[in-house]
Amino acid sequence: MEGCCLMSANSKLMKNQFTTKASPVSISVSENPPRFTWPMEESMAPYTLEIGRDAAFSEIACRAEGVPFNFYTHDTPLEPGEYYWRVNSDIAPKVFTVEGGVPVTPIPSRDCRYKNALNTHPRIWMNPAKIEAYRAKVKAGDANFDAFYKNSVLPRIEEGFPKEPPRYPNDIRVVKLWRKNYMDCQVALCYVRSLSVAGVILEDNGIIEKAKSALLELAGWDYSLETGSTTRLYNDECAYRVGYGLAYGYDWLYNHMDASQRETVLNSLYQRTKEVAEYAIIEKKIHNFPYDSHAIRSLSMMMIPCCIALLDFESNDPRHKDAQNWLDYAIEYISALYTPWGGADGGWAEGPLYWTTGMAFVTEALGLVRNYMDINLFERPFFRATGDYILHCNPSDTYRASFGDQSNIGQKPGPKTAFNMRIFAGNTGNGHYQWFFNRVMERAEMAPEHFSDKGWWDLYYDDIVYSTNYAPVTEIAPPSGTQVKHFRDIGWVAINKNMADFDNHIFLLMKSSPFGSLSHSHADQNTFVLYAFNQPLIFISGYYEGYSTKMHLNWRKQTKSANTILIDGIGQYSGLDYDGAYKARAENQDITAGEEKINQLAAKGKIVEVTTTPEHTLIVADATQAYALTVPYLKKYIREIYWREDNTIVIKDYVDLAQKGRVTSLLHTIAPFEIADNGNFALKVGSVALTGTVTSTSGVESITQTDKFIGVPEEEYEGLDCHHHLSVNTGLAESHEITTYLRISKE
Repeated sequence: MEGCCLMSANSKLMKNQFTTKASPVSISVSENPPRFTWPMEESMAPYTLEIGRDAAFSEIACRAEGVPFNFYTHDTPLEPGEYYWRVNSDIAPKVFTVEGGVPVTPIPSRDCRYKNALNTHPRIWMNPAKIEAYRAKVKAGDANFDAFYKNSVLPRIEEGFPKEPPRYPNDIRVVKLWRKNYMDCQVALCYVRSLSVAGVILEDNGIIEKAKSALLELAGWDYSLETGSTTRLYNDECAYRVGYGLAYGYDWLYNHMDASQRETVLNSLYQRTKEVAEYAIIEKKIHNFPYDSHAIRSLSMMMIPCCIALLDFESNDPRHKDAQNWLDYAIEYISALYTPWGGADGGWAEGPLYWTTGMAFVTEALGLVRNYMDINLFERPFFRATGDYILHCNPSDTYRASFGDQSNIGQKPGPKTAFNMRIFAGNTGNGHYQWFFNRVMERAEMAPEHFSDKGWWDLYYDDIVYSTNYAPVTEIAPPSGTQVKHFRDIGWVAINKNMADFDNHIFLLMKSSPFGSLSHSHADQNTFVLYAFNQPLIFISGYYEGYSTKMHLNWRKQTKSANTILIDGIGQYSGLDYDGAYKARAENQDITAGEEKINQLAAKGKIVEVTTTPEHTLIVADATQAYALTVPYLKKYIREIYWREDNTIVIKDYVDLAQKGRVTSLLHTIAPFEIADNGNFALKVGSVALTGTVTSTSGVESITQTDKFIGVPEEEYEGLDCHHHLSVNTGLAESHEITTYLRISKE
């Protein structure tokens, strides 16, 4: 089984840089009450947490007993001042400060958390009273619902309900079949959800019967861990969609099923939810090992909606109590530990595409919690700030100009990214986020065919949900001139000049991240991208053929695909390449756990300085540690980027080695470079020109370029546009100071 080797890894790695740390420690907290976390010690659970006004705890401000996991959010805010806290009478208490004016974000304790939760159905999205009000609105004429009915209901009825997906040939994962299967499960989810909503809102018994028939068929899909094709163990993307589809149908069609039909659906829903919940909580222990992209996403994509549907406060059936415990875990996790990929600045280390996926499901889940339980987690600092991350680091007019895994690589920000931004506009009133939404939707389709959209969203459904949850927000265009945004939580710095004027927009993004090459991040510390006047100039290279393909592991994940440096041809630590990953899987190793992840997280960088003046912006970054495992004789690698208001950029790379070596500075783009003998080079993309000069204290021995993806079979990118990879190679020396001068112009 997939989790077997993970458990042995967990037992060896109880406390290290990869596990949950004590927090807050010697800081002024960003929200009130603070979010308390500490290293997991299962033998000490349940825990007792105390908050004192002094180190001796002679005055106790809060005492929480029976805390089941190593994280906690109090149900009332604290008065401003200095506090100390400890767990289980720890002899070394930690200190923190609460200042006035920070967001107040308590959550109700478990004993009163459900006081506003009704035991009636439906409860996902709307309760019966709100449905009645919305039904009246629809009868009077509602354009959003009409579009939903036309595009999300009628086509589903015409296409019919999909068959249960098959297992892989010989149970060996095939990317194309893996993707087709989860896309079929998305169709199943949308079929049940769309017809359930339309049937109930319109009081159409014919549609309700079609929805019920599909729901019962879905409940009959095999959830056995030994033989099922849609379990979490076999294909988690299938599992999440099937589980959510069952939850939606069970909830919205509850009053239209007899007792036997309810039990059929309930049993399937419970068994599937149990598998996912126990994997996240017991096997993965994401409260101790928080860097698991899919397990954390399961909290919002499946556990919250499924557990809300499963609740029954009047029943003694233990399945309902299990659901309540899992729901408590999910809510408390999102309140205290979410997100491991960023912080109060709102950044997302995995990149904008995985932000889109993560935010799509967590915002939907938080909307369900708010509507059903009257608990508003959107007020947390991360959720109030994270729209800034997309606004500045994934501007609406750019493509190939950000970092991390991207299945939509080569495309501008898509409609689901925009829909997420509209939700954050609705929650914060931020007109810039609404502006982003409006600009994207001026060109985007509501139902794109690309799998990164079609297999994941139904924007017509999202539109009717938004229309019932939020009031309109007036757009405000970002200001002209240069804006610099430093996301300290993830080590990204964005420079946007004239963001709202696409024809004159210049965008530079630099990264040196404390997350290293972990998860969907890459071995690309001290890299940058440059986009100007509607053209990608220096960009992220490669294509997305699927996770763990040769293009992914042998190119995109590697330093050689980024705009940073190699030392003696060696890049930063990225994790296993394709052959290594294939061998590990063949030996039934979990390559997402243990030492592999620890090494990826350790291969980190950091932004040392960001200084802005009217004439220029200076970014200083240190990626020395990113090469520690691969180039142990590296003593220092510092990169300085000077952005000047005259559209010139100066890059200074300082490399010190314990032995003589060569440095290769890399640049990637869409068009071939023109290379001169004197160290100059030039690039023309459309009507935009980039000229460059490179000098080095160790000399420039050669400047070369290729249009091949080294380590990737040509058949993986046959027929796709070539990318051009420039290598500036220095002489042999222990110390290198490399200066790259770039100038942007347009016709």
